Amino acid sequence: MIRYVAYVLMFAVMGAIIYVWGLKKAQNQSVELAGRLYAKCEKLVCKELKEKEFLQKSEIEKVITNVQVGQFFSKNKLAVTNPKQFINVFLEYEIKKDVLEERMEKGKKVYCLKKK
Repeated sequence: MIRYVAYVLMFAVMGAIIYVWGLKKAQNQSVELAGRLYAKCEKLVCKELKEKEFLQKSEIEKVITNVQVGQFFSKNKLAVTNPKQFINVFLEYEIKKDVLEERMEKGKKVYCLKKK
């Protein structure tokens, strides 16, 4: 009899642990998706900048249009559907992170990879 009570208690504890883990994942999901979206866009822009010396803002918008990220355990996804709104925040983030630098080239503002 005591053996069955121990099994029930272990099952309840494991259920509580799994529930708390899932709750924590759900709360942090939006932050994690945003970080993954920035990382994926950064990877695409850096790849494009390795082929070209610099890109204008409009060219970066085209590169990051329709970029989409998701998590394997969730059907929720985050995507760049309006690059005109996303581009300013993205470029500011990348400049702050010292990945990109902004400069003037032939009277136009362009972005290039930061020299290390």
